[in-house]
Amino acid sequence: MPAQKLAQFVPRLIAQVIDAVVVLLVTAGLVLAGMLWNPQWGLEGQSLLGLTVDQFALVAAVIIGLIYHTALASVWGATVGKLVLGMRVVRVNGDAVAWWDALLRTVGLLASLVTLGIVFLWIARDRRNQGLHDKLAGTLVVRV
Repeated sequence: MPAQKLAQFVPRLIAQVIDAVVVLLVTAGLVLAGMLWNPQWGLEGQSLLGLTVDQFALVAAVIIGLIYHTALASVWGATVGKLVLGMRVVRVNGDAVAWWDALLRTVGLLASLVTLGIVFLWIARDRRNQGLHDKLAGTLVVRV
């Protein structure tokens, strides 16, 4: 495998912000669709599928984020944010990321969010610019 340049912290952070916007827009679309379907949903005490608007939005964002990051990394090797900024997720040996690797990476990504993103600072200090989620899945983010 030819040597590939590792993606740096700041471009990865910008890509993550783009991805968060994509997930939030899809989540907002689902919430809006739910409110159009049941206009009473947003009123106090009203639920849809047993969930308030806030609860639904949180659950939807987690599920959409899980599907978004896993599917795009396993199919294209990158999320929209990474594609826009010319980055790709690969295995540490340079191979394409398999579905299982992408899922494990996404679970690690969600777990890192529990720390309010502090764990992502690890990327800036790591010699291969790997975050916890990259180390768990055996992946690197490279420039293309």
